[in-house]
Amino acid sequence: MSALPVPDADARSHRPAPPPPLQLRPAGGGSAPLAPAPRRHQEPPDPRVWAGSLVRLVAEVITGNRDAAHLRRWVEPEVYEGLARRGGLYVRLHGRPARRTHARPLSVHLTRTPRGDYHLCAVVDDGRRVRALSGRFHLLGHRWEAVELDVG
Repeated sequence: MSALPVPDADARSHRPAPPPPLQLRPAGGGSAPLAPAPRRHQEPPDPRVWAGSLVRLVAEVITGNRDAAHLRRWVEPEVYEGLARRGGLYVRLHGRPARRTHARPLSVHLTRTPRGDYHLCAVVDDGRRVRALSGRFHLLGHRWEAVELDVG
């Protein structure tokens, strides 16, 4: 078997330089830098997807599996305070769960009102119990916000 030639130090040090990074220029030969494209009107998230996420988060908060702060921008302040209080009470009575469990929405049903709000009815498995959840949410700017929530 013949040995492969070993490159000398000079051959390794004379590698070609990498090409310069690509630079974008506007059409027509101008030299002004390109600005980011303006954002179009942002659409709110799909209410069904949003409601499923909300149901899961609420169940995790009230069973001590998630900090209530995760819900702050999703719900009105009064709803947030009630859920935070309920989650805190659960932790004081039962302690923090040793192993975090993820809640699983079993069914989520929405009904749109004439004003554009949604009524929510859901069933969620929190890992220990199956719970019912009902509520109402509306569009606030470009996001949904829960204005009423009842958890059984």
